[in-house]
Formats: sequence, structure tokens, C-alpha cells
Amino acid sequence: MPKRLMSPTISALYEIHRHQILLDASRREDDQIFPAAYIYALDHRLSPILHSEWIDRDDPFEAAYRPNTTLVNYIHKHLKDVYSLKAGNFRSFNQLEKSLGGLKYRYSLRVALRYCFQSGEFDQEFYNAVLKEGDHPEEALSITRPFSVKDIQLV
Repeated sequence: MPKRLMSPTISALYEIHRHQILLDASRREDDQIFPAAYIYALDHRLSPILHSEWIDRDDPFEAAYRPNTTLVNYIHKHLKDVYSLKAGNFRSFNQLEKSLGGLKYRYSLRVALRYCFQSGEFDQEFYNAVLKEGDHPEEALSITRPFSVKDIQLV
């Protein structure tokens, strides 16, 4: 029998929490209560590491995030290290993916990068290098696309 990471009750509470915020956001085109980056993180079940001020202890929904907080923190720290050490000589998406461990990190890297972009992390030069022509997968082009409430999927 597979190990259960989260109780059904906590899982249900997370989905209610998530859907309430996303439904509210989808109805408020221009008058958002939450930042677009936080809404993006919820929409993609990404750990909102840059928007965790509401959590006073351990996040009760930690097991619901995909990618989880540990991986998102690891990717974010890696990106910050690359940003601070390689000023003017940043890595492309494919180079970042390889340095993280390969193809199995593609989705996590892509959503973490888009979350960072939505949050105002790093500068345009960094993202231009990440999206260097011919050195990124097609789906990475969405990283620098602004997130809109029209993008909310609720699935």
C-alpha cells in the first residue's frame, strides 16, 4: 500500500483554500487581493515560497505542493547563486536544467522560473539569457509571459 503524504481532510481543505482564492481572482480582473505571482503558484500547486508571510509556523499544505517547498527552495537558491555569481554571463534554460540534474527537473524549473519572474525576482538580462535562442525547450517561452486571471485553470 502506498504511503499517504497527506490526510484526505488536509487534501480537501487545501483544494477548498486553493479554489476559493482562484475563483475570487478569476472574478476580479483588475482589482486583485493577492499578487499575480501568488495566484500563479496556487494555480500550478507550486509552493509559494516568496509569498509565505501568512504562515506563522509549518505550512499545513506542504504535502499538496508539486513541486514541493524543498525543491522550489533548492531551485530558487540555485537561481540566486547563478544570478549573483555570473552577472552578465547567465546560464540558459538548458544549462540550468542540466546543472539541476537533467530533464526530470524541467517542469519544476519552468514553473519556478515563471513564479520568480511574476514575483519580480532577477532582471531582464537574466531572463534573456535563460531564454537564449536555441538553448531552451519551446514550453520555456511562457516564463516571461505575464500571468493573467484568464490563465487560471482550476484543475
